[in-house]
Amino acid sequence: MGVGNCNQKVMPTEKQKRAFKEVLKGTNISQAMKDVGYSLSTSATTGKLTGSDGWKELMDTYLPEDELAEVHKRLLNKKESFSTQLGIQMTDQPHSDAKGALDMAYKLRGSFSADKIEVTLPSPLTNVQ
Repeated sequence: MGVGNCNQKVMPTEKQKRAFKEVLKGTNISQAMKDVGYSLSTSATTGKLTGSDGWKELMDTYLPEDELAEVHKRLLNKKESFSTQLGIQMTDQPHSDAKGALDMAYKLRGSFSADKIEVTLPSPLTNVQ
């Protein structure tokens, strides 16, 4: 098979794998890139790593979309509880661990936008004749 074969499986590089392992330990992506030998200029542009086919393969292997969605659903339905003198109390809020874990997973997958997105829904009365 020659170079450029469309059926060729993309493999993450060793450097991408090492950066991924550092991120799993809690290191931010930019620092992980520096720690494993990416240049300072490349480390400053984390999208060069997270947008690569190798990184996407790591995400598909270790944080597949379907599993992430299932965990997301479970965490959103899990309610926070705390202990008081009256016993265990439940809140109407999702468990406090949910936001941080989900934010990180979606950021790693490249599915998270730090930009504020505004959605304007049409008023149901605008279609009344």
